[in-house]
Amino acid sequence: MYHGQGERVGRRADGLRRERARPYSDAPPATCNRILQGTKPGDLPVELPTKFDLAGQPQTAKALGLELSPTFIARADVVIE
Repeated sequence: MYHGQGERVGRRADGLRRERARPYSDAPPATCNRILQGTKPGDLPVELPTKFDLAGQPQTAKALGLELSPTFIARADVVIE
């Protein structure tokens, strides 16, 4: 079962899934476009992310010998089961 936003990338040989988060902005493509149009990279402003998601995958954690606390699961933005 999959909850949250992201896209499935594939399944590894050991059975663990790989996931990739969706971008929250168009900043990276816009930055590349400005560089391709001749702007020097050093002249571009530094843009920091404004949103972070907390994600957990309990089955993977268990396979690695780890345990995600109930508090972690409750606070997670994305839980992949």
